[in-house]
Amino acid sequence: MLTVKQLKELLQKIIRMMIITYIMGHTLTIEENTAYGVVDAIRHSQKPIHIPQHTSPRLANRQLKFFFCVLRNQVYENILNWQQQTLHSSGKKDATWLPAFCVMLGFAMGLEEVQRTIHIQADAKAQKGETTADEATTEAMNACKRIDERFNLLVGLFQMKYRDRKWTHGSFGNGTPELRDPVEVNFLAQLYVLLLEKRKF
Repeated sequence: MLTVKQLKELLQKIIRMMIITYIMGHTLTIEENTAYGVVDAIRHSQKPIHIPQHTSPRLANRQLKFFFCVLRNQVYENILNWQQQTLHSSGKKDATWLPAFCVMLGFAMGLEEVQRTIHIQADAKAQKGETTADEATTEAMNACKRIDERFNLLVGLFQMKYRDRKWTHGSFGNGTPELRDPVEVNFLAQLYVLLLEKRKF
């Protein structure tokens, strides 16, 4: 059974993973009110006459993305290790279901962001004329398919671990445990409503 402190640490790692994944999918730009100050500080290259909106410092962007890439890999590996240990443990399923479910949810949201970025990059390649629209779409679809296949493997492991015939209709619908903690129950109830709303679309 996880302590409150351990659960908080796990949730912080999941949120960190999602934030880093979001940052990795976006170009970092110079704030408009500081752009001219930044350009004035340039010494060894020609200064632009006009600074367009959303100007991105390419070198700084690459260096920061490299740093975030290393950080993201560490966080992903850490969370995956935790999930692997949890799925292999023989402890009470009721006690580990919610944290393991939160990890799965965090991965699903993070990978959805990655797939969105892949499609944006494919569109950009087609717009720049680096490849045809069909080739870019096919390349993006294949990359997303590989991600889905790997995530489905993780989903399968989660389902094998938490398949329990005595769980009928639990706190998050059919096949889930009935949790007692009011905070957990409230969290899952709100999440379930959100899921039903999203299913309509």
